[in-house]
Amino acid sequence: MTWMASKTVDLDQVEAGLRRTWQQVRELTDNLRTEQLGCSPEPRRWSLAQCLEHLVTTDGLYLDKVEAVLAKAPAKAAGHGARGHLRLWERLFVGSLEPPPKMRFPAPKIFLPADAETVPSGDSPERFSEHQERLLACLERARTVDLDRTIVVSPVSRLIRLRLGAAFALVEVHQRRHLEQMRRVAEHPDFPG
Repeated sequence: MTWMASKTVDLDQVEAGLRRTWQQVRELTDNLRTEQLGCSPEPRRWSLAQCLEHLVTTDGLYLDKVEAVLAKAPAKAAGHGARGHLRLWERLFVGSLEPPPKMRFPAPKIFLPADAETVPSGDSPERFSEHQERLLACLERARTVDLDRTIVVSPVSRLIRLRLGAAFALVEVHQRRHLEQMRRVAEHPDFPG
C-alpha cells in the first residue's frame, strides 16, 4: 500500500500491513542471538534492536496520544465503516516515509533509541510484540469512532495535527520503513553470522 496515492485510509488495510510487518519482524529476528540483535555493522547505523526500540518509542508516544483521544471521542454514526479521508498534506507527510526512503530525516530527539551498548537487545523482539498487541487493540477501538473528526496531536509538535486514520497510516508506513532498514542491516556483509 502506498499512502501517497490514496485519498482514503481503510483500517482493514492498516491492520493487514501492521500484521504483515509484525510477522516479518518475527521471521527476521526469531533465530538471532542477543549479540546479533545488538550488532551495528557500520558506524551511525542502527542495530536491529535499536530499530525495534525506535518503533516501540515512536509508535508508543503516538499511541499515548491516540488512546487519550479515543477515551474522549464520541461513537461514530452508523454506516461510516472503518474508513477515513486523508488530506493532501497528510498524504504527503505519510507518503514521505514510504520505503525505500527517497528522503532521509534525522529522527526527533524524543524518538531516538538508546546507544547500541545500552539497548536491551535480547528483549527488543518481545517488547515490539507487546507493543503490536497494544497497537492492534487501539486500532480495534478506533473502528468505533469517526476517523475524520478525531484528531491526534503529534508528540513532536502541537502544530502537527493528524486525523485518526492518518495517524494509523503513519504508524503503519513508519514500521515498514524500519523493517526495510532492519533487512539492510541483517544483509550487510559484516553482520555476524
